[in-house]
Amino acid sequence: MSVIHGMDRTLGLDLILHTPGGDTAATESLVDYLRGMFGPDIRAVVPQIALSGGTMMACAAKEILMGSTRVSAPSTPSSAASPPTGSWKSSER
Repeated sequence: MSVIHGMDRTLGLDLILHTPGGDTAATESLVDYLRGMFGPDIRAVVPQIALSGGTMMACAAKEILMGSTRVSAPSTPSSAASPPTGSWKSSER
């Protein structure tokens, strides 16, 4: 955060995302903070992988640039306060 306060925010932000994802609340907090600092002028750069929370952050940007070998995946929100209660069943054929 101290680095961002020293930046010229009129130039916008190129945010490089390389992440397996993370907590939804943390993702939302980061997006809110970055939008508060740079407004809508945020560009997400995904060279390889942006899963779950990383995909959410990329979708919150004005523009997304992705490498040819990139991987992104739908969000799988999770919360420590509410663990999953269901179970997966596999069938063998």
